[in-house]
Amino acid sequence: MSLYKAFRSLVRRVRSVLILAVTILLLFYYTFENEIDMLNSFAENEYIPSIKDVARNEGGLDLADIRREGVLKDEPTGLDPTDLKALREKNKYFPLLISDASKDPSALLETSSDLDPTKFASHKERYPVLNEVSLPVILTPGEGSDLAVQSSVFEDEGVADEKMLRNIKELFVNTWKQEDLVGKISEFHWPMNLIDALDTLYILKEEEEFESALNAISEVTFSLPPASIEAVDISDVGSRALGGLMSGYELSGNATLLQKAKEVADFSLRAYDTPNRLPLLNFFWKSKLDNRFPYQKANAGALTSMTLELIKLSQITQENKYFDAAQRIYRTISLSTNEFDLEYLFPNQVDASGCTPISTDQIQLGRHLSQFKGMKSIDENLQFIHCHQTGKLISFNPKKVKQEQHFDMDAQAQLLYSNLVKSYHLLNGNDLLKFSDNYFEPNDDDIRDDSKIKNSPSGINKNKEKAQSSRHIFTKAMDSVRDLMAFNPATPLKENITLLSSLKTRTHLSPATNEVNVEITRMYDMKFERCSLASTLALGSKLFNMPTFGDFANDLATGCFHLIEEFGGFQPVELYLDPCENEQCNLDVELKVERTKNGHYYRLDSDKAETVQQDEIKVSQQGDVTVPPRRVLAFAYKQGPSFFRSGDLEVDTRKLQWKDDPRRPLWVNKMGQLRVLSPDAVEAIFYLYRTTGDAKWRQMARTMFQMTLETLQNSNGGAKGVWKINELYDDGTGLASSSWLSKTLKYYFLLFSDKNYYSLDDYVFTSGGHLLRKAEVKS
Repeated sequence: MSLYKAFRSLVRRVRSVLILAVTILLLFYYTFENEIDMLNSFAENEYIPSIKDVARNEGGLDLADIRREGVLKDEPTGLDPTDLKALREKNKYFPLLISDASKDPSALLETSSDLDPTKFASHKERYPVLNEVSLPVILTPGEGSDLAVQSSVFEDEGVADEKMLRNIKELFVNTWKQEDLVGKISEFHWPMNLIDALDTLYILKEEEEFESALNAISEVTFSLPPASIEAVDISDVGSRALGGLMSGYELSGNATLLQKAKEVADFSLRAYDTPNRLPLLNFFWKSKLDNRFPYQKANAGALTSMTLELIKLSQITQENKYFDAAQRIYRTISLSTNEFDLEYLFPNQVDASGCTPISTDQIQLGRHLSQFKGMKSIDENLQFIHCHQTGKLISFNPKKVKQEQHFDMDAQAQLLYSNLVKSYHLLNGNDLLKFSDNYFEPNDDDIRDDSKIKNSPSGINKNKEKAQSSRHIFTKAMDSVRDLMAFNPATPLKENITLLSSLKTRTHLSPATNEVNVEITRMYDMKFERCSLASTLALGSKLFNMPTFGDFANDLATGCFHLIEEFGGFQPVELYLDPCENEQCNLDVELKVERTKNGHYYRLDSDKAETVQQDEIKVSQQGDVTVPPRRVLAFAYKQGPSFFRSGDLEVDTRKLQWKDDPRRPLWVNKMGQLRVLSPDAVEAIFYLYRTTGDAKWRQMARTMFQMTLETLQNSNGGAKGVWKINELYDDGTGLASSSWLSKTLKYYFLLFSDKNYYSLDDYVFTSGGHLLRKAEVKS
């Protein structure tokens, strides 16, 4: 009997070892098989069968271009399933490198009929993060944690204005009933507008409507979008859906909203599953071609659109994957501040893939394996290329020709700097970038002169340096905005106002002096989206203790208000103006008429610089030390836009008005559509009131609100005094935008509430106007 017991004991022990051994053997076997498949794929033909569709749909591959490259030769029309199968197979190993969503094969090949929900319920990452950046559950107080954002003194004592609050709430309720957002919920789309307005309902204490909205949202599944949605706008989803759900949870504490927020975030992170972990902003989520770089044409600000929401979700759930996604984007941005014509500013379009093609010569020498971080990829012409992964945002310049770069401070461009300074605030003075291994905070002694500005109207001569701290990136960028974009227009106003212009640049290398000459042209245009930059400047001035940014914010917000006042409450989408040329910045009517006659605003094609082969940016050698070229910034001889042609600007000298558009003021060279519900100006005024305590900001807001109300009543009136809250369009149509409820009316309401009602010292407002509570810190 004792022998039998010993045998049984031995069997039990051996059995567990055998199970483990078999598991390990299977693991090694399938790993080896996968390696064989990958090696075999590298040995295949360097060209893959192309998709043949002469009459291609819009948004598909440009087959004419492919034919010019010699890939297609008299193939039959139509889609060949064999080619599609080959493309899918190769895409398992080689990522697609596509310029933009219109060239993505996913747009042509994948349809809702291909959808098998069971295949999309879970997602296995192709490019998992091995070492996620972690965020401490409890942070230590950061450098700026003891700086108060809100003013300690208010001229009007910061008490609530009950009459204004009633009027604002009444306007909100009327809009809410008109839009019927709860009743519009459909299985074919996510209720974005409803989610966007959720926290405003809570702030206005509309308890019944909030509960109704909450019940409706709780029935929606956010783990996957509805099948009818082909591509998801990740930036919009982050701002409105994730931001609205997170804010609703932060204010109400409702656990369902947190669960829904996690569903949105987990789905959105699928768009981040790329070789460099930067998101596909236009995400074809059902595509079988799911191995892709981020698009080569992207907006740097849009890449950061989910930053604050992901940081906050990581704090709440203690899951580092959210923080890692947000921090990794800014780590890439911090390495890219010197990649474009203007340091610390990013052009409207950047290459988010960070890929530069490796030349055939370099490949033949094997340097794509030894010297470059190379990755074999499939370009939009369906050819194999080897891509050098720079780990940065770079210029998109596939033809290697000298191109203009365009810089703006519109809503998308602002996101990069707004989210950077707000993340600093959300983390209670802790720098988002300090969690990087290569983080450093520059000392004043480290600054070296590697950039200078010539021909500046204000005699600018600024020092530049490369750094990786949030404070440094923000302050350098805002210095450039103030020095290069800010201008004073010639207007009939009594005030000398400050506005922001967009810029365009061209570069040329001067080898003799080892300088890169950057020619800058101000467009002297104005978009009201840029007004909201004043809120970021006001916040940054407090957090980084830089009063000059507060002064700049004051000038910008004041200028925006006076323009709105001049237009009777309207906000033109864009304006093209003349720069100020006298001390008062008054409009000189005689000079204006004379200039329209002598062709001052016109440019012939010969006036434009020719497109020539791009100079390679090289470095100078001094002994054993390489010296990078120094930027020399110079304002172009002729400023302003170049699109005006003869006949565009003609004045009726008798009536002193434009011939083509008599309604347009003479001091405005071009004007876009009028808007009345936009949040940008009131957002700026809200921040200025809370950060300065100056009562003039409330008075400006009161004037703006009254003008808006009168405009809506006059423009959208109906029978028996009934009027609708609609945006204004030239054709008379329009609907109230989502931001009217989520931002415009919210900021108006908080402006006239008690100063401590959702204080800026306790909450951070996202770009979508949603509230997130500041992080806890250990004292």
